[in-house]
Amino acid sequence: MEKQLRILILEDLLDDAELIEHQLKKGDLDFISKVVETREQYEHALKEFQPDVVISDHSLPMFDSKLALQMFHSYRKIYNPAASFILVTGTVSEEFAVEIMKEGADDYILKDRLKRLPAAVRNALEKNKLRDQRRREEEEKLYLFDILQRSLHEIYVINSDTTKFEYVNNEALINLGYRLEEIVEMTPAHTIANFDMERFKRAVKHAEESKKGLIIERTALRKDGTTYPIQIHLQVIMQGDKRRILANVLDITEAKGLEEQKELANYIHNSFNYNRNLQESLERILEKLCLNCSCLAAEIYSREFDQPGSKLMAFYNPLISEGSTVGSSMAEEVYECREKRIFDFTSDLEILKKEDWIKKSSVKNAIAIPIYHGEELIAVIVGFLSATVTVEKKFAVLSREVQEKLAGNIKRKRSEEELQKIFDFSPDILTVLGKDGYVRKVNPALQNTLGYSPEEMLTMTYDKLIHPDDFQVLTEWRDLDLKDGEVAYYESRWLTR
Repeated sequence: MEKQLRILILEDLLDDAELIEHQLKKGDLDFISKVVETREQYEHALKEFQPDVVISDHSLPMFDSKLALQMFHSYRKIYNPAASFILVTGTVSEEFAVEIMKEGADDYILKDRLKRLPAAVRNALEKNKLRDQRRREEEEKLYLFDILQRSLHEIYVINSDTTKFEYVNNEALINLGYRLEEIVEMTPAHTIANFDMERFKRAVKHAEESKKGLIIERTALRKDGTTYPIQIHLQVIMQGDKRRILANVLDITEAKGLEEQKELANYIHNSFNYNRNLQESLERILEKLCLNCSCLAAEIYSREFDQPGSKLMAFYNPLISEGSTVGSSMAEEVYECREKRIFDFTSDLEILKKEDWIKKSSVKNAIAIPIYHGEELIAVIVGFLSATVTVEKKFAVLSREVQEKLAGNIKRKRSEEELQKIFDFSPDILTVLGKDGYVRKVNPALQNTLGYSPEEMLTMTYDKLIHPDDFQVLTEWRDLDLKDGEVAYYESRWLTR
């Protein structure tokens, strides 16, 4: 059911206003009307009555239809975009009629031809309704276009026949580094690393068969040759007989980085947990780091007891059989400033003179990163890379959590190795005895004193080593429940071989 029309009649002659209302009723229009004759009344009625149609006379006291039309345009813009304005007057020149139509009146009717008024109202309302509908549709398109342009995802519309890009949003242009006029001549083969057309066609087919589309992971290729991991949500969109491919692309560098960080942290944990010394563990970790960060080589340095001068702890370098001669100076700079540093070899001739392998290889720069455990600077990792653009992004894998894991294990392993040295070289007799009665560990001083080999002692129970008269000590040892930091002293006699 159509709503009742609200018709505002701007007319200073009451008889003419009644004729207009009569003619509208004869035309079977369902309406309510309001008659005004002054500018003030007209302005007030536009706001309060909010008409669907304004029927205006031309000549009014202190007022005319041209000014009324201007006020109507302001009203229509704010309150009712589909409203209509019709001029009804006694006589006007043809030039005026053309002018008033150009200025936005929907129709004009002479008062001696009012029979045409109902049809004119209907036509004007229908025309303006369609115009407003098109306006709304256009605004919706612009709104959606603005959303796509502002999206933090990369959005692509691809022609299914030519595979050329028909639309690419702003985020995609920024991430890939292309201008719009460049990329509309391209296909996904230009923006995806190791692109395979047959594989792409199969993915599109799967996306078309699935109502939810298809999600795949690939590597995006920028204009400058660098890459980044992406997740693509493919959909096939039909618009009439036109078939297009919609690709919603998400940069998953951060997500991949978190996965790599977790993987590296686990790798560090496992590397230190096997029976390896500190250097072996670090060499394995540096090799893994080179793989993750596309490094050509990596080194790790530390300072002994806060003494000046960085000492090479371990290195991974397939290009040479030893560590570089410049890595130590890079580590020293980091120890001084306590922040990461990036070094450009392309402009540093002194480094190229010292390091022939850098000159002969594709190494372009190095990054030196401090490894902290809390506030303590434990070590510095130096990585040698061929890339110049994404150095810092590549080393995001060395997050604070990963650094803590690495630094904590380095500290632990150092302590263990220092204790082992003390144990091995102590002139005092040292042994580790288990509560099950077996000897767990012995130092050389004990072996030399008692005359047993390490292999022999590790198969013996310590009741074989204690003088029979001192067996009471064994009972007391087994019952020990020492707290952290507590020490117990016992005297007993040991039996030599």
